[in-house]
Amino acid sequence: MFGSTVIDVAIGMIFVYLLLSLLCSAIKEYIEAKWLQYRSQNLWQGIQLLLNGEIREGLKKPDTRAAMPGVSSPPAAAPAEKLDIASLLYNHGLVRALYQDAERLPSYIPSRTFALALWNLASDATGGTDTRDLAQIKQAINDYIPNAALRQSLVTMIDAADNDFDRAVKNVEDWYDAAMDRVSGWYKRHTQFVLLAIGCATALFINADSVNIARALIQDKALREVLVADATDYLREHPANGGGADANTSNADNANRAGRTNNANAANTNASNANANSANTNSANANSANAGAGDAAAPAPTP
Repeated sequence: MFGSTVIDVAIGMIFVYLLLSLLCSAIKEYIEAKWLQYRSQNLWQGIQLLLNGEIREGLKKPDTRAAMPGVSSPPAAAPAEKLDIASLLYNHGLVRALYQDAERLPSYIPSRTFALALWNLASDATGGTDTRDLAQIKQAINDYIPNAALRQSLVTMIDAADNDFDRAVKNVEDWYDAAMDRVSGWYKRHTQFVLLAIGCATALFINADSVNIARALIQDKALREVLVADATDYLREHPANGGGADANTSNADNANRAGRTNNANAANTNASNANANSANTNSANANSANAGAGDAAAPAPTP
């Protein structure tokens, strides 16, 4: 198709291995969702490390018996030195709604959900009902949180908010997002090993021999042209600039802006024309009035 056998063979081989990589990714996602659940486990471990200061061995899932001392439970139910804040967060209604089922932990917790659930837990510990009272929340953090690093982080974020609750929540969201970058690194390392194993198994199972594939493409012109055409269609449907959907959205936004500009210009033009017509009419009326007044003021003819 490109007039060069070498180029067509190279494109065909790249496209074949692209299809194999997509197949391996699909298999990996199925295994992840069905059995491995690395994403949800890494998230649970990351939140344990963030809130409890450690990843507790043997605690594969949140402790449903964990309770925050204060208004929602007797203080004796959860001594401060044994307070499991990570389990408390996972037991909160905002986070429980994200569970995939009764047993499977969420694979993603939005930063806004994390921040609001954490503030609500701190508010419960104050024995009050005003979750926006940063002074009371700060006091509860100092009284009940055993993790010194967590306590220092939360107090620092509250102080930086300058008594603005929404800004304090935003500080916690940013802090959580930064911590989740580390969790993403854990998941990527797991994913690389899993994909390597799946790729090797797939290559052996379908006998993906590069030499045989190249030989078949060199000898079979029709096969070579079909693969190059498919590769061209794939690139047309999946552009390298980030995807067609984004481009279409951008184009639609630009079209909307252009439409609004044209409408505004048309409205301005119409308004200008209307003002001009009105001015002309007023001027004509004024001239008529002046002419009438002049006729009335003119002296009567002498008989």
